[in-house]
Amino acid sequence: MLLLTDMHTVSGCPFVIPPGTPSPCLTVQWMVGAIQTKVNGTPVLLQTSVGLCFSALQVPQGPPMVVNVQQQAMGT
Repeated sequence: MLLLTDMHTVSGCPFVIPPGTPSPCLTVQWMVGAIQTKVNGTPVLLQTSVGLCFSALQVPQGPPMVVNVQQQAMGT
């Protein structure tokens, strides 16, 4: 399970700021995770989780796109 507190490296982000300066996304900070499902008290990430991408200079770049998810998980 991925958790709200996990930091993720981003690849393939071609974000550019005016006047044409490359400023690719490098990390994601998650802000909203699952409300009901937690691991040791920390919300898990869902396909609908909300986060924000940041450049190397910590400039916000926009929301990440979650492209691959597992549909079900079982816990004990």
